[in-house]
Amino acid sequence: MVGATVFKLSDFNCSVKSLEISDADILQQLYEKCADYNYLMEGQPPSPTAALDEFSAIPEGKSLQDKYMLGIFDSQDRLIGLIEGIQNYPENRIWWVGLIMLAPANRCRGLLRPLAKEFEQWIAMQKIDYDYVMGSVVETNNKVLRLWQQMGFEVVRRTEREHSEPKSHCLFVIRRKVCYRNN
Repeated sequence: MVGATVFKLSDFNCSVKSLEISDADILQQLYEKCADYNYLMEGQPPSPTAALDEFSAIPEGKSLQDKYMLGIFDSQDRLIGLIEGIQNYPENRIWWVGLIMLAPANRCRGLLRPLAKEFEQWIAMQKIDYDYVMGSVVETNNKVLRLWQQMGFEVVRRTEREHSEPKSHCLFVIRRKVCYRNN
């Protein structure tokens, strides 16, 4: 069952709500709408368990309590996007944005900048000290990389992501200093 509203994107008539594993069916529908993303990342369509897998995917040394799955809902309460984050990863005082995925009909609407801003404000409300927000962008996704750079993110390294066949590719790891202290 979709959780409470976490924050709103009023200019876009959208709300961001916490997702629970019981929401896997609606998240799976989003994955299928965003098959182009899966082709970019994996070279194949999303698996029938992609949504369930996303709920349990955590890096080594982290727990499910460190992970946040937030759904972006339109004015008709339809899931149009996902933002997934992990606190204190890859090291303490860093929030990792593991995935931002928007349904194709909602791309190019200018959602990324306000979504990132509101997400950072939400992080600050969690009263967890952090210095950076980090994430990664596929090297071939120049348009999205430019958007992140316009928001003050810098490329800190280029890395090759080897994954299951048939696809491996390079990623740009990006970060922005944001510094929040819980005083």
